[in-house]
Amino acid sequence: MADLAPDEAHTAHTLVAADQRELIGAAEPSAERVQLTRVFQGPGATIIRIAFAPGQEMREHSTNSPIIVQVLSGVIRFSVSGETLAMPAGAVVHVEASVPHSLVAEGEAHVLLTLCTAPAPIASPTLRAGARRP
Repeated sequence: MADLAPDEAHTAHTLVAADQRELIGAAEPSAERVQLTRVFQGPGATIIRIAFAPGQEMREHSTNSPIIVQVLSGVIRFSVSGETLAMPAGAVVHVEASVPHSLVAEGEAHVLLTLCTAPAPIASPTLRAGARRP
């Protein structure tokens, strides 16, 4: 899994995981609590792998960023905007920022959460005094 530290040289891409098994294997579910593992943080996105034991839930909450939730394995009941979606492996949902939502695992389940953060500004060349843009 990859973390991009602010002082590291920027590259235009990062291979976050080679396959689905790598994402699911990042952490095992725990009967004590939902397991969250950050698998990537970089310009424009933070990706978190969430492991649920059967029946575990994430109570209603919201985020400051738009999110994309993808079920990697198992089935999740995802409640948002007064609707409950039964999301099997492969299902993906997008939720705008500040919208309350909750998740409940029907059995053991693994979810990939992408927080869509504002990308870092792209540095533009500075012009010398008196120079004109082409």
